[in-house]
Amino acid sequence: MDTHRLTVTWTTSRGYETAGWNVATLREDGRYIARTKGGGYDMRGTVFGEWLERTYQEDLRALRATVKTRPYAGAGWVAPDRDDPAAWRLYGLTWGPDGRASLDGGCGMSSMERIAASIGLDVTTIDASRKVDVIIVTRAAPALAVAS
Repeated sequence: MDTHRLTVTWTTSRGYETAGWNVATLREDGRYIARTKGGGYDMRGTVFGEWLERTYQEDLRALRATVKTRPYAGAGWVAPDRDDPAAWRLYGLTWGPDGRASLDGGCGMSSMERIAASIGLDVTTIDASRKVDVIIVTRAAPALAVAS
C-alpha cells in the first residue's frame, strides 16, 4: 500500500520584511517539501497542493483526458470546463502547454482533497492543533491508467 505521512507545522516568521506573518511548512517523514507565508488564503491547501503536484504529477496529467477543457490564463494553458459536471471535482487544477499539471492549493484544502480522491488517494487528518497538523495519504484505489 502506498502511504505517506505528512506534517504541516505552523510558526511565525521573524524575517526582516515578513515579521509576524504566519508560516506553514509541510514535511514528509521529516524531509522539507513546501512552505508558504502570509494569510488570507488556504495555506494548508497550498503546501499540500505543492506536495500533491510533485508526488503525483503523472496521475494529475492523466486527469486531463477525463474532462472537457477550456482555454485558461495564457497561450496553451487549459482548465476543466465548468460546463462539464465532472469538472467541479477538479477545481484548482490546470494544465500547461506541455501537459504539466499545476495545482492552486490556495483555493482550499477541500479542493485538493477532491482532486486527490480523483486519482485514487484517501486523505485523512489524524491530528490537527495550533502548531502541527498530521495528514495521512494512502492509495485508496489503483492509479488512473495514463493514456498513451
